[in-house]
Amino acid sequence: MNYQAKLFFMDRVPKEMYGAVRKYQEKFQVCFNTLTYFPQSLLNELHQKATDSVELPSNLVIASLKEQSILEDVQILSRIANKPHLCTSDRELYLNTLKCIYKKLPYQPTELAVKQDTLCVGIEREGQILATALQCLPVGRSLKPHAKRIPYDGGILVGLSSISKINMYSRCLIIDGAIASGSTLISLINELRSVSSSFHIYSAHSTLEGLLAIYSYFKNSNLDIHIVVGDASGNLNKKYYAVDSKAVKQLVVGDLGDTIAPISS
Repeated sequence: MNYQAKLFFMDRVPKEMYGAVRKYQEKFQVCFNTLTYFPQSLLNELHQKATDSVELPSNLVIASLKEQSILEDVQILSRIANKPHLCTSDRELYLNTLKCIYKKLPYQPTELAVKQDTLCVGIEREGQILATALQCLPVGRSLKPHAKRIPYDGGILVGLSSISKINMYSRCLIIDGAIASGSTLISLINELRSVSSSFHIYSAHSTLEGLLAIYSYFKNSNLDIHIVVGDASGNLNKKYYAVDSKAVKQLVVGDLGDTIAPISS
């Protein structure tokens, strides 16, 4: 199996792909610089080994395995994510719960963010919002790229905005809200691997499939990758959203950006 997703610069994107991408650029008022295509066959291959009984590599940390109060926090996120309509107090509770999960992580991103040889990245939208709240976007060595996943032909396209030329760093810290398929982070790491060979990823939630997809994709590379998440639960549905393992119509955390962006602008 060829584990490489296909990269397109926007001036070389096939016409049928551009049609799928255009509405996302218009909706979020962003111009993508590149598209990375993950066909369904590649995603299936990356996700197939994700089972509850899998032994996690030491560089993948799930905090809820030891700090079980995080499971209660995720239940709050799930309850809000499945509401048909959200009020401001729902959105505020959701954001505060995400922050609460981050405070319970065994390794804190701020410990890396304060180091001058760390490049700090907050993915728009929820990653940037959380990174700002955590004071992990220092002036002069931080990025806030747009990274949007777009459904296409049973697989995923990931649109990345342009990242300006930057110096080399000892490590790259990436703050995210939730990891679903893992495709967004894979695309971002590929974009930044010329800047650093060490990546430290933090997220409030992940699917097990997403965690292992990132690990599998870069397993035989020369990159040093560490991932810390609050909890890993649920399964990916056909649209690559995290849903409850027993109630497949129930979202685990939903769309974080849509939920917290209205109160964070």
